[in-house]
Amino acid sequence: MTLTYFNISKKSSYAIKALFELALRRRSAPVCVRTLAKAQGIPSRFLEIILNDLKHGGFVRSVRGKSGGYLLAKSPEAITIAQVIRFLEKSPESFEPPNMQPKHRGDFVLKHAISRINQAISEICEEMTLKDMLDEELKNRAEYVANYII
Repeated sequence: MTLTYFNISKKSSYAIKALFELALRRRSAPVCVRTLAKAQGIPSRFLEIILNDLKHGGFVRSVRGKSGGYLLAKSPEAITIAQVIRFLEKSPESFEPPNMQPKHRGDFVLKHAISRINQAISEICEEMTLKDMLDEELKNRAEYVANYII
């Protein structure tokens, strides 16, 4: 059984997926919103807003014109998951819950445990880059062997 302690907003999730898709297509021409949306299952209208935000944050750049679209503004190695989440969520440096006063026995210990969990998650998000995600994707593709049964 896996417990989920960390949840990000749809906006951040979609942003990370879009950036990942751009990283996958890094050597190609600019990618239009419709193509990105279809590839990652993101509503186009919402993705337009997200990409505009990411543009202002310096994560992507846009190219106008008939064959225009979006490109990464930085290398995949330079973009961490934490940077994207912090920018979009306008949150503090770490993913810490608000400071709550313990009211019941065990509250302090639970708060401490959750704080440690959040710290571990923060550290992973700070370290994980789009390049790491690409490497994992390519590894998974290489390990996948089609099994055709006739």
